[in-house]
Amino acid sequence: MPTSIRQFRSLTYNNPIMYGSCFNIRKSKKFVYKINEVKIYNDKTIYIISYSIPRNHYTYTKKQIPGNYSGTLYINKDDYAIVKIIENWEFMENPESSKYDIYGWNEKYVNKEIKSESVETNFEKINNLYFLTSSEIEILGKLYDIEKNTYQLKMYIDSNWRDFKTENPIKISNKKEVQIFEKVKYNKTFWENYKITE
Repeated sequence: MPTSIRQFRSLTYNNPIMYGSCFNIRKSKKFVYKINEVKIYNDKTIYIISYSIPRNHYTYTKKQIPGNYSGTLYINKDDYAIVKIIENWEFMENPESSKYDIYGWNEKYVNKEIKSESVETNFEKINNLYFLTSSEIEILGKLYDIEKNTYQLKMYIDSNWRDFKTENPIKISNKKEVQIFEKVKYNKTFWENYKITE
């Protein structure tokens, strides 16, 4: 559960259509695209297109750590809308860093090494408009304790969005967004005492 507006935004801004390099007019020319197949997905005919980029730096991968970036697009044949994007990163190196910033992290871990990350983002048509409705993030790697013992790392983050207002939407300011976020009720005691299993 996000504990700050910054953590919440990191989920809401996980929109590869808006922020993905493969959709940038200039950067997309560096990507390699391939139509893999046409199949039925959610009762719709879908084009499955894979993409990759031979460049491994942030401008194209959106990650600070150099790595191989690739993905898959699911495109609706009827209206050419993207209904799913799968993104994959295989990291080539991990700079020295402090423990991974996550709420409830076990204090015994002093460092991390991220090997790969995958993100599946789904879009759904509601009242003739497409919305980002769910996202699944999986991160794999290793953890290190102060004695340099290693532990397998597997993180999974599942986000779902619903109750979209499609009539007369109003753009709100950052200040109002923060106020709305702070009014969300959650079980404070549960999250303060929540411990990640080892």
